Amino acid sequence: MGTILELAPNNQLANVEARVTNIPPDTSQHQSSLIVVFLTLQLIGVVGSVFTILIARLSLIKRHLTWYNFLASWVISGTSYSLLLFAGRIDLSGEADFTVPFGLCLFQSSLIYAAPPLCATTMLGMVMQIWFKSHSMLAQKPIRSYQVLTKIVLVLPYVLFLGIFIEALVFGLSDPVSVRVTGSGMYCNSGLAIPGRISAGVVAVVLLPVAVFEILIVISLRKHWSTFKNSDNTGSSRVNVLSMVTRVLLFSIFGVLALGVSLFFFFTIHHGAALNIVIALIPVIAVLTFASQKDLLEVWMCWNRVKRGQSSRPLYPDVVSTKSESILGSPVSVYRKDLPPLPV
Repeated sequence: MGTILELAPNNQLANVEARVTNIPPDTSQHQSSLIVVFLTLQLIGVVGSVFTILIARLSLIKRHLTWYNFLASWVISGTSYSLLLFAGRIDLSGEADFTVPFGLCLFQSSLIYAAPPLCATTMLGMVMQIWFKSHSMLAQKPIRSYQVLTKIVLVLPYVLFLGIFIEALVFGLSDPVSVRVTGSGMYCNSGLAIPGRISAGVVAVVLLPVAVFEILIVISLRKHWSTFKNSDNTGSSRVNVLSMVTRVLLFSIFGVLALGVSLFFFFTIHHGAALNIVIALIPVIAVLTFASQKDLLEVWMCWNRVKRGQSSRPLYPDVVSTKSESILGSPVSVYRKDLPPLPV
């Protein structure tokens, strides 16, 4: 049971001698039910992330670009893992003569090694942004070169993504035989251990400072809690700040899980189909964590009512704008109930 790659008949690269050990796929992992679950979770992550981004654009509470970057990275990741599905090349039967074009398999293989570092780095950028603003607001000590650092954390994920993609592509072209559909039948990868270890190693290195910044955020909030509680920010603004910080910290639990998985991938090449399901759950959890924010749910519910013709009211009848700034450095909205009473 396995999957054959369609190599071009005149492909000279097929004769290139492999410089690293090529490990064959473990076809005993092929289960059609797990393939369906894996791809379903990936599609939920893609659609959910796109939907959350669109809804957030309609919200009065403006998010920082690092927040959008984080969700966009899961769109790229889920799309990468679903390429065989989009191309109609998913083998649920496990037939030995099922074929996948070499170019498609090589492209997906390179993408899936580049996607995890992309997601990890965008998460680092989002956590760093929260730390920058919370430190500046609570400790009254502006971060030097803040604008430069912000641009770096926005661009770095894609530079890293491109670099690892090219690295995996080079390994695949230097040893075409190593590019194959995994034994689980879920996606293409390389039979060489090096691309996977580079990807897993980068993820582990990136997620370590994520944990450090999250600890610093908690320490800063605890140390300056009285300042934060008595600040000029409105009640809704403080709730928005705490909500975002709480969600980031909760999602970081799964970041620790991802760190453990990355280390496991670093030392093994056959990790089993069931572990792929755990990996596919991470983008779904990210969507549920960040799409369930109150203002986004309100936009969705109001949009639904307007679409059905059940209401002609504005999306935010009880919300007014304010010039205050949240921890994320963006304008926030204030509910009318939080405003002081008008003079009689």
